[in-house]
Amino acid sequence: MDFSTLMPQQLQIVKTLDRPLFVSAGAGSGKTFTLTRRIVYALSPESGPFVEHLDQVLAITFTKDAAAEIRDRVRRTLIDEGMDEEALTVDDAWISTIHGMCSRILRAHALELGIDPEFTVLTDTDELMDQAVEHVLARATAPDAAPELAASLKALYAWYPMAGEGGPFGAGTTIKGLVRDLLELSSQLPGGMDDVCVARGQADTSALADAYRAALGASKAATEKAQTALDAIDAFEASGKTMVDAARLMMSCTMPRASKAFPKEQVELLKAEAADAFINIVLACGGPALDALVGLARSVEAEYRALKAAQSALDNNDLLRMAYEALRDYPAIRAAYEGRFKMVMIDEFQDTDQMQVDLIRYLTGAGERALCTVGDAQQSIYRFRGAEVEVFRRQERKVGSTASSETVATSDAPAGELVKLVRNFRSHDEVLRYVARVFDGDNGGLMQGFLDLEASDGRKDTLVADASRRQAIFVAGGSTQERTQAKARAIAERFRALADAGQPQGGMVLLLGRMTNADVYAQAFRDQGLDCVIAGGSVFAQAAEVQTVRALVCALANPADTAQGLMPLLASPMFALGAQEFLALATKLDEQTGETSRRNIDVGIMSDSDVPGLQGLPLVTRAREVLRYALRRVGRDSFAAIARDVVNASGWFVRLAQRGPEGKAIAANVLKALDAVAEAEAEFG
Repeated sequence: MDFSTLMPQQLQIVKTLDRPLFVSAGAGSGKTFTLTRRIVYALSPESGPFVEHLDQVLAITFTKDAAAEIRDRVRRTLIDEGMDEEALTVDDAWISTIHGMCSRILRAHALELGIDPEFTVLTDTDELMDQAVEHVLARATAPDAAPELAASLKALYAWYPMAGEGGPFGAGTTIKGLVRDLLELSSQLPGGMDDVCVARGQADTSALADAYRAALGASKAATEKAQTALDAIDAFEASGKTMVDAARLMMSCTMPRASKAFPKEQVELLKAEAADAFINIVLACGGPALDALVGLARSVEAEYRALKAAQSALDNNDLLRMAYEALRDYPAIRAAYEGRFKMVMIDEFQDTDQMQVDLIRYLTGAGERALCTVGDAQQSIYRFRGAEVEVFRRQERKVGSTASSETVATSDAPAGELVKLVRNFRSHDEVLRYVARVFDGDNGGLMQGFLDLEASDGRKDTLVADASRRQAIFVAGGSTQERTQAKARAIAERFRALADAGQPQGGMVLLLGRMTNADVYAQAFRDQGLDCVIAGGSVFAQAAEVQTVRALVCALANPADTAQGLMPLLASPMFALGAQEFLALATKLDEQTGETSRRNIDVGIMSDSDVPGLQGLPLVTRAREVLRYALRRVGRDSFAAIARDVVNASGWFVRLAQRGPEGKAIAANVLKALDAVAEAEAEFG
């Protein structure tokens, strides 16, 4: 194999096959390229080969797209290296998401585990979970409801609404919301709700009172807020300490503003003390309500499981839990996988939780000799799913400790290796220095343990001369809408200046955290004479031109569904039919009696018989020609190709080209929507 393009650290990763390996890989550091080379090297004669076949390799990542990319790269590299037979096995290789791996294990051992091997995997659990909640609540409020369930719900109703804006403990705090949150958190536990117990807090307000006393005298407003809170604390201490008393206390404790006499640090300390005190007070005073909540959540969990069982369906949490239990509790299944994989690689390891780690360890063999973990703590995105960066740090410490000769000498574990990929092939040094200045905790930044990256020397500089890569824009005052428009104008003017200096427009992109105001930014670019395409997010899907392509697909799939297909398609700019044209299509002429009657427009499209006065309308004639030919091709030609030909034959692209930058942007969205049709057809047929 040719290793001439690999950096020393990349080469170390590729050739380290016989011991635990921990890789900290920064963004844009060539991680996927390196992992691909490592797999192929392990299969090559140069490594022994270390693995005899690709089915001895387990590679896990956390998105289907990433897994598909690794499979594609492995296939191409195997072909380049002359290993064509192995390349043919890539589609069956253990290269997938962790949920895909779990699903494969469960299907292979379905009979032993007592599950349907044809189970479906729920991609969206919200609807089924909502059904479970509704079923349980309906039973709890029925006249013949079990007394304990009805009593539980009554205790909760005292403090939380069923749905809506929420109760005294915060907006959005509803019974349904609390149950969903509790079930989501408990799903990360091996026993689900059975592993949940309610802690009993202590209603201690002394630290909170001390924090408020520090604000006395800071300013008139701060003193008033502090005194109000201290009076409420005294009243709470003298009360029966019920949930009513707790709610009164919490609503009386407001935060003073930071000032010279009461700086920001003390405000933050007060907030922390208040949060800690209120949590413990609610736990201490709200025992019946909390017990009721847990009981209700357990009932919903049981109902949710029953609904899934009725559909022979599993969700992602089920896949992880059941695969873990299969390996833990079934010796025969565990034996089938112990030692099977000579190479186990876990990508995006920062996004794993402890159960996933425990599951993977059943597959790595003694001493985790086969395990290579790759990740970057500062790129963790799945904390809301239970991913724990501490799991990543713990593995780093574990492998690092085995790298010590003293540790290895006193243990059976093979010496591990720690490798950092810090050469960034994606960003220029100016950008990387800016990121480091903001985030490097050792230099006053936001993140401790920041992995600083170096720019690649070989990166081609395509920015026009004398242009800065960094520009900070600060906007203050005005309404939210005015500030958004001001930011959009400033960015558009910046892009206009770059374009005037010779920067190609196709090399400019604006990344948005959310698509809510995408149209505002797009209009600002167009006002500057810049072509602009919105690519992604719900705004793209809602664009009129994308909805037109959707209507075209519906019309081709089912012409009789005129509400979703033909009607919006013919009314769109693609065919631009008006009231007169629709009247022609929807009116039937009885040639024998001369009487007219109503007909569906799909019938009108296929008919040449129109009533006098509405015959020979050019827009109707053209629509009939284009759509009849397209419908005759359905079932014979590619669906995506038919849709693309309809758009071309309608003349829509020609008309859009005459509208300048705005028309070009619409045309680009149409092409993107057509590409999505082709991708869907390729995936689902």
